Amino acid sequence: MSVKSAIDPSVEERGAGEPSALDPVEVQESLRRDVRESERLLDALRPLGSRGLDNAPVCLREVAGRLRRLRPGDDARADLAERLAHTLAGHADALEDAARTHLLDGLRAAAAEAGLPYRRLSDDPLEVGLGPLEVSLPPRGEATLRLGREEVVTADQDPDAIVRGVVREIAAMKENLIPSAEFFDLLSRAWRMAVAARGPSPDGRVDLVDLLLPLALLELGPDQWRRARAERGVTPWPRYRLAYQLYRLRRERHLVGRGQRLELAAATLATTRDTRNVLHVLDGDGRGQYYGAVRFVPEAATERGAGSPSTTTASCDTPGAPHDAAGDAPTCPGAEGGTTSRQPDRPAQQASVADASDAGDGLHAALDLFRTPEDP
Repeated sequence: MSVKSAIDPSVEERGAGEPSALDPVEVQESLRRDVRESERLLDALRPLGSRGLDNAPVCLREVAGRLRRLRPGDDARADLAERLAHTLAGHADALEDAARTHLLDGLRAAAAEAGLPYRRLSDDPLEVGLGPLEVSLPPRGEATLRLGREEVVTADQDPDAIVRGVVREIAAMKENLIPSAEFFDLLSRAWRMAVAARGPSPDGRVDLVDLLLPLALLELGPDQWRRARAERGVTPWPRYRLAYQLYRLRRERHLVGRGQRLELAAATLATTRDTRNVLHVLDGDGRGQYYGAVRFVPEAATERGAGSPSTTTASCDTPGAPHDAAGDAPTCPGAEGGTTSRQPDRPAQQASVADASDAGDGLHAALDLFRTPEDP
């Protein structure tokens, strides 16, 4: 076979006596295309050599994506590129599964060494419980430590770093913990400050998250206001701190004091679209829910069953409890003395607890890690 027939098989089919349709310009262009495709293939594979196994699954998926975007000039090369891309993507999945198993095993061991209860909460998204905190472990990026749905801090996805973060935050929250009776009075004063700032309202409710700055100001004390403003300003309370203090109020049934009762209004589906405007508070079953507004009412008025003009307070035992004028779900006394809504705060698959002991007892035991020795 001649070189010309190897390049263009149609030469032999036409016979030696027939003129060739081979165009030298087309041959050169075809060769150039092959060179360009080879260079692009090498460029697609280059991250494997330059970055090694650092963040290997991401690197493999990047290479697989580049291979699929090559668009080779013929079906054979396209099939080869697709098969190679599929193989690399499979390796990426296997590496991620292995890394996930290694991380969970490391977390379980590190938690046991630190004396933290370990709970597997969900697989998608991957979440575990370490003591009183939940840890969200995305495929990439940092782990997020949360109290319920409220973010506490982020940490590298390393078992020791995560457990150190949990232990550090537990110690900090113990140090900043306020006894429930004292916190009830502090919250009442913060509510009155917010009401005074916003002006009178028909029902006396203010958004719960609007108490974060008043709480910080009142905890600091008037004697320190000028100094704080001049030196560093005033940092609002962290959301998770308020959420935990409210959890303790409800669990200890300390919702009444000095002739007034605390009422929390459950957030509606509309208000939870932006969770910055609501606050997630845990309950005894380990799930919790979002709350939107807060108010204090005279205890005598509560006992008579008095409510605001726009709200009807419903008992949990009353079938078909009415909604208020805004369409909010009814508020009712919770099992621990708080107010709860009939609406779940998140889908069931996110709240499922795999290989965990009883959710309520386990959560209470974990949250008790925040308690100080002198606590009741």
